Amino acid sequence: MRMHYLCPMKKAVLSIALLCILSPVLVQAGGIKNAFAALSVYDYFKAREIFTKSLKSKSDYPIAAYGLSVLAARTDNHFYNLDTAYTYILKAQQTYPAATPKQKLNWKLYGADSLSIAQLKDSIEYKEYLIVANRNTMEGYMHYLSMYTISTKIPKVIELRDLLAFNIAGKENTYQSYKNFMDTYPKAVEFDEAKKRYEIVLFSNTHCGT
Repeated sequence: MRMHYLCPMKKAVLSIALLCILSPVLVQAGGIKNAFAALSVYDYFKAREIFTKSLKSKSDYPIAAYGLSVLAARTDNHFYNLDTAYTYILKAQQTYPAATPKQKLNWKLYGADSLSIAQLKDSIEYKEYLIVANRNTMEGYMHYLSMYTISTKIPKVIELRDLLAFNIAGKENTYQSYKNFMDTYPKAVEFDEAKKRYEIVLFSNTHCGT
């Protein structure tokens, strides 16, 4: 009688222990699905919460990072932030290759693969480029150059930065301002013109002083 009583008890204990072990796995598996479901109906708070929790799972990290990037790149929500979107898409791009073929196949259901990740990265870089080019500030250009270091727009941003710096030096129109420009941006397209103006202003100042 005792043996018949203990066996069901042991089975119950083992079942509970197994459920405790598997529960986090089952939650994580359904978590990504629920996150993208929330994203599809614009429930951004819920989507962000689930994606963020899913980052704790190494196996879900790439798709969770992708989801957070998609969310942050959308302009219709409180979490819109291109810098944040870019940070997460880079993480997704870095970790995606290590995923298993089965994972990659499953993630395609959410529109995530190596091509879509690369396209989202390029899109974020271009959107931020348009913003900084429109603002046309040294702060904006320097931020882009430090944040979006692998963007294809880097050469263009450098050109715009150099041109703005040259115009600032021109407004001051002193030999010191042109010298500072040449010292800071020796590879600028405007370097030769800055050198000419530097020599003219320096000669003028010297001539007027004699």
